[in-house]
Amino acid sequence: MSTSDDTTPSLEADFVALRKLRDDDASGALKEKFGYAEEPREWKDGEGDKIVTVEDGRVTELSLFWCRELVALPAAIGELGALTYLDLSDCSDIAALPAAIGELKALTKLNLSNCWSLAALPAVIGELKALTKLDLYNCSSLAALPAAIGELKALTKLNLQRCKSLAVLPAAIGELVTAQLFGRYLRTTRTWRRHSRSGPSSVVLKRSSAGKILEKLRLSLRPSSHRRILSGPRRTPAAKLLRVNGRSLMDL
Repeated sequence: MSTSDDTTPSLEADFVALRKLRDDDASGALKEKFGYAEEPREWKDGEGDKIVTVEDGRVTELSLFWCRELVALPAAIGELGALTYLDLSDCSDIAALPAAIGELKALTKLNLSNCWSLAALPAVIGELKALTKLDLYNCSSLAALPAAIGELKALTKLNLQRCKSLAVLPAAIGELVTAQLFGRYLRTTRTWRRHSRSGPSSVVLKRSSAGKILEKLRLSLRPSSHRRILSGPRRTPAAKLLRVNGRSLMDL
């Protein structure tokens, strides 16, 4: 296929990957969402919003929001090497992510909110070294996080709100915070399990004057649990203000 005047070889390669993504989807959901136009910049969702964003001659953002019939994301997603934002929110039938997701080395934001059927994250999630925001809001079937989550050293926002099947965090979460902020940690064993009835709820974030801070860690719990979480042994004299279900907890 010939390229238009403003389409560089790199951008055309991105467009080829997008068309492959559409055509390799066995469910037909992406064909319905994207349509059959050959020019991805013409693809619009049901609200008329752009599906594909192009910046500096590359595809940098892809929105698959509300693609509820999509069962599996084709491996061609990994060919979008300049992608910085992938929106899979409300793709409620997706049960797993392909290993190819680990090829998105430039990805900084991954939105998986309301992916109710998502049961696990692949270990290759740890390959997303540039990732700063991971939104898992209301991933109600997510039973565990892979240890590879600890490899996300650039992560500043992790939303686990309403992940009601998530009963325990991996120890690697503590490694992630320690690496990011010297001396920070998360309690993930006995205390976590004691408060896991309504979802993840027990967190201690230790403040450090050096390094970057983990901006937000949002967790699911009943408002009545706030006082209980703040009770018990305190292993740190100072902690970052934490917002839980939209409420502010006091500085520990």
